[in-house]
Amino acid sequence: MSGRVVSDQASDAAAIWPDDWPSGLYTLPPTQPLLTTLAHGLTYRCRHDPLALARITIMLPTRRACRAMRSAFLEAHQHFRALQPGDDGREQ
Repeated sequence: MSGRVVSDQASDAAAIWPDDWPSGLYTLPPTQPLLTTLAHGLTYRCRHDPLALARITIMLPTRRACRAMRSAFLEAHQHFRALQPGDDGREQ
């Protein structure tokens, strides 16, 4: 099995997970923060359809990892606007 090595720039979601990359197996250098990179990449990939995140299942081994993933998604959403409950996406 071969994976793809993604960019070293965790803050640049386009470099982490470009739109033209197909779904599949990806690898990260050991210097990349896994959960932060995953959250930024998924948020970037789903930026045009925020409800697409609801169709993704992420399985983590511990509650601590789940809390860290939640924090990573909250950080990622600061960079990409997401629909909030009751928000239809239109400007007020």
